Amino acid sequence: MDLRTRTRAPGLQGPSPDLDCAVHYGHQTVNVLARVTSARALDYLNDLLTRLNPWHTEPTVRDLTHHARTELLIA
Repeated sequence: MDLRTRTRAPGLQGPSPDLDCAVHYGHQTVNVLARVTSARALDYLNDLLTRLNPWHTEPTVRDLTHHARTELLIA
């Protein structure tokens, strides 16, 4: 599975989103982006964080958002 698939779709497709799956792949993406530079991958991560916004009060989503902000210094 490529990075685009991991950040654009995992767990958020269909009527019953799997937040755990989406957050898991989000953390993996942050870990990769902490070691490499990729504007495209960063765009995919920002897209994922935007898609997760409806669940921003969920602890796992808050943790992912914090992880992305602290590791990658993104808004």
